[in-house]
Amino acid sequence: MEASEEFWMLRKTLADVHEHRVSNVLVRSWQSGDESAWLYIHQAADSLNVFDESTFQNEFDSDPQVLAQRQVYAVLDGNRLIGTATAWFPEEGVNPTLGRIHWVAVLPSWQGRGVGRALVSEALTRLAALGYSAAYLSTSQLRKPAISLYHGLGFEPVDRPELMNKL
Repeated sequence: MEASEEFWMLRKTLADVHEHRVSNVLVRSWQSGDESAWLYIHQAADSLNVFDESTFQNEFDSDPQVLAQRQVYAVLDGNRLIGTATAWFPEEGVNPTLGRIHWVAVLPSWQGRGVGRALVSEALTRLAALGYSAAYLSTSQLRKPAISLYHGLGFEPVDRPELMNKL
């Protein structure tokens, strides 16, 4: 993603996160073998980035405990993965009290139905449980529906320097 397209958002507190549910959809933790579904979901949902078999490994710690704590999937009918989000570590230089919402994606046929809201809400809950006091994310300014979703979940636009070690 080009830097000029990057759009940063901040949710100043995790104290008031609410659970969101979608009928017939369960949100669960990462399980061994989910890497291929993660890749499939992102390839189907994200036309702005290029994903291949190495992307998951390059982006995430391979420690199963870490992934189970921090990565969530939306599951339809008990076995079909339709979306994912990650409650990840802050980037280097970012205030360490800020957890990062990272790599949110929902299959196109399920977008606009509350799945993204359920996933991000669960990721925020996990960040709070891990001790973070607030959360941030970056996305492309071209992703208007995603920005609207994040805004509805309490995120506000922010300049990236505001995230750096000084909240």
